Formats: sequence, structure tokens, C-alpha cells
Amino acid sequence: MSLLEINIGGYANDGTGDDLREAFNKVNLNFQELDLRDDESTTASNMGALGEGIFATKLNYDLKFKKLFAGPGIDLTSNDERITITAESSIKSLLMLSDSGSHKLTEVAAFNITGGSGIITSITGNVLTVASTFTAIEQDTTPRLGTHLDAQGYNLETVGVINANMLRGGHTGNLFAQDGTILVNHETKTVNVGLGTLNDVNLTNAPQEGDSLVYKSGEWVAETIAAVVETDTQNFGDIIATSFEAIAEQAKVYDMGTIAADTVNIDLGTIV
Repeated sequence: MSLLEINIGGYANDGTGDDLREAFNKVNLNFQELDLRDDESTTASNMGALGEGIFATKLNYDLKFKKLFAGPGIDLTSNDERITITAESSIKSLLMLSDSGSHKLTEVAAFNITGGSGIITSITGNVLTVASTFTAIEQDTTPRLGTHLDAQGYNLETVGVINANMLRGGHTGNLFAQDGTILVNHETKTVNVGLGTLNDVNLTNAPQEGDSLVYKSGEWVAETIAAVVETDTQNFGDIIATSFEAIAEQAKVYDMGTIAADTVNIDLGTIV
């Protein structure tokens, strides 16, 4: 019950207050009430299952509470009604820096990470993955082979100019020039290469029509081939006559007589 108040009247002995018995009866009741009250049962508790509690413990009549402490970037202000917690503006934002710019990310903004040329990004759970779609040869602008190249049956297309010291191995296709002309036919085993395209041809003297290639001292040289004289029955006598005339010039034959081409009768005449 609540404590009883003793009515003492307006002034002494005015007859409006409690009589002596009634007054002491209230005194007894008030003492009983106070005696029944157990101050050791008074306690405090923190509400809710999450967060840090403010109440710490009770020591006799002293209820002990934790203090709020302001960490870095936090301000605490209080008045008769409340405690105000204020965070600095920099904590509400995140400054993102890169090689080519920066961006201030506010507390409610989303930050996107996208891949550039040949780069893809993905997120699984709380893991961000940045991967390249380039192959090793695409990333190397001046690739060099460390061993033999095995194309595994695939074609090498649009490779431009290939400079090679030697092409070795089985050849199952034709070799074409840039204009589409077949240079090497793998079926007929024929080579269609102009004189000027052979590396070991001496082109000091331009070849003429009728010249042939003669291999001399490690290179091909264009030379004229002596004319081949066709021999038949009809002009055989003329050939013999011409030959003997040449002999006469060299051997000082003064009189060869007459050589008839149709009967091939030879009169040697006088030989000095």
C-alpha cells in the first residue's frame, strides 16, 4: 500500500485534524509498510537479446551502469532527456581511388566493379574475382617459341609474312603466292617459281630468253646455251663442207677440191 498521511489540521487544537489514536494508528501502518518493503529485491536489467547492455550490476542500494564512450569519429552529447551519438561525415562515405580517377561512395550508394577489355568480374558470396580472357599469346606482343609449334591439325590463318630458314616435314597442301598463284603443287611435285624469287640466283646480269641456270660456286647463274644443230640426210653434206672449211682455215689446207652435198664425193686435193 502507499504510505498514509497524518492529518494535523489547520492549526493546533482546531478539531479538524486526526485524533491522537488515529494519528498513531497511521504511524504504525506506515512503519509496517516500510518494514515489508525489501530494498534488496530492487534490480535493473538490459532489454533485448542484441547489442551491448548499459546496466552492469547492483551494489546494495547502488545500481551501476556502464558509460557510453565516444570512439574515433564519434561525438556524444547529452541533455536532460537524451544522449545523442553523432558520427563524422567521413565515416558515412568511402573514397574510392584508381589510377585514372576517384569517387566518393556515400553510405547508401552502390559500388559497381565491371571488367574492361578482356577482363571479366564475378562475385560468389563475399568473394570478388577478376579474371582475364586473354590467352598467353595475346598478352605477349612479341611472342617467341621455346620449342616446336604443334598446331594439332588446325590451320594457321591470316598470319601475314612468315620468315623461315627452313620448311621441313610432310607437305599435304599447295604453297600459294600472295596473288593466289600456286608456287608448289604437292600433287604433281612441280615448282612454279620465277627466276627472281630464288635467293641463291645471281642476278647481276639479267637473264635473257633462251638462257639456262647453271649452278656455279654455290649459286645459280644465267648462261646462254649453245645452239644445237639438227642433223639430217638433206643438209649433212652442207654440215661436212662447213666443217672442212673450218679445218682448212686452221690447218693451212690450200686446195680442198670440190665437195658435193648430194653425192658426198670428197677430193682432198693438196694438203701442205
